[in-house]
Amino acid sequence: MLSRLHQKLGTAGLVVAVVALVVALAGTAFAALPGLNSKQKKEVKKIAKSVAKPGPKGPTGPAGPAGPAGKDGINGTNGTNGTDGKDGATGPTGKTGATGPTGTAGTSVTGVTGATGPTGNIGATLASGASETGMWTSGKPQVEEAALMDTISFNIPLAATPTVNVLKKDGTAKTGSAANCPGTADAPSANPGNLCLYTKEEGGSPWGFFGALYTTKNGTVLQWVTEGFGIYAFGSWAVKAS
Repeated sequence: MLSRLHQKLGTAGLVVAVVALVVALAGTAFAALPGLNSKQKKEVKKIAKSVAKPGPKGPTGPAGPAGPAGKDGINGTNGTNGTDGKDGATGPTGKTGATGPTGTAGTSVTGVTGATGPTGNIGATLASGASETGMWTSGKPQVEEAALMDTISFNIPLAATPTVNVLKKDGTAKTGSAANCPGTADAPSANPGNLCLYTKEEGGSPWGFFGALYTTKNGTVLQWVTEGFGIYAFGSWAVKAS
């Protein structure tokens, strides 16, 4: 076959034909082959195109048997944990929202008026069963004998003049009755209609109580008769209205 191509194409033509066949089958660029002139390159290109045309496609052959499963690969080492990313920059402050609707006005409820309290005793008389308390004191000037007077006034007048009772330091009655006076010098009290004078301390030479010179619903005037020097006494009092 080559001898017939040689006779037909000559040596130069045979070379060009062989080169074109190689280019068509191997896909080699003919420009990379040295020793060809422009005319020969055109011939090579023309022959390569005609040879490279594919023929009719045959039917697809049957699929080959599956190959054996490959061996399991070796487990790779666990990767190290990545470092935590930095906190992102704080975003800008959002716009202020629209003002909400005004709420309905509340209504206040007036409380029930309390009952009127009882009328006080200022400027009137002491209420029945109510008490008043206070302090008293007496002392003798530096003379051998003297008659002293002391006044006890009630802040609120009584409706009636009370009975006067004087209790000594030991709790016995010097004037009146101890039964009318259930209290003490530290906690003075009196039964209704009574004025009770409690002695807390007394000192000096013996002294005697002359009596209540004048007692009204506003208070009483007491007279003390003493003998000797440095006589004194003091205590508390209580009066309760009938």
